[in-house]
Amino acid sequence: VPALERFALDGKNVVVTGAGRGLGRTMALEAVISGARIAVGSRTMSELETLRDEIEADGGHCFIHPLDVTDVASI
Repeated sequence: VPALERFALDGKNVVVTGAGRGLGRTMALEAVISGARIAVGSRTMSELETLRDEIEADGGHCFIHPLDVTDVASI
């Protein structure tokens, strides 16, 4: 099985925390490229909005939710 086929996410739902920047952001973008429907969370709403706008500008769909994984009430 070719490497890229192993990571096909067509029709899958993916949740990424820490998606506002860095590795989390990169993982979210790659999941969308691989066909996933994505939900992302981060402490910084403005970073999530920027990510959502980038994904939607490329034809993807993205649900954003501000959260802090150290605060159970925010999840």
